[in-house]
Amino acid sequence: MDVSAVVAGPGLSAHVKIFHAPAAEATDIDLVIRDTQDLGSSAARHDGFRTRWEAWRAPDPVTTRSSPRLRPVSEWLGVIRTGPRLPVRYLPPDSPAQAAETTFHPVAAGTEAPARRMAADLLDTMPL
Repeated sequence: MDVSAVVAGPGLSAHVKIFHAPAAEATDIDLVIRDTQDLGSSAARHDGFRTRWEAWRAPDPVTTRSSPRLRPVSEWLGVIRTGPRLPVRYLPPDSPAQAAETTFHPVAAGTEAPARRMAADLLDTMPL
């Protein structure tokens, strides 16, 4: 990022020295990630989740006797908890992580109401 314009805006150019240098190999974040993270396994887990759940359709609330929430949510938690939890900018361009997350959200939203109904029917709860 060129910071020259940033310091010139408020008139700080005369008071700031700007240096440019490449990152040392030991501190190059892309190399550190490549060398320490198994991005292939993480991608496979995300892709597997997306493949299994992208065709999911919300259950009919009238005929659904059980909650289909446990399986997709527990699978999703397994995917994200075993991954490196990297910011998107550090993921490979072809990473399926965002597609998997985009798949997860409607599944989670669509299974919430049946899960709440099932819990209310099965559990002795107190209103908050």
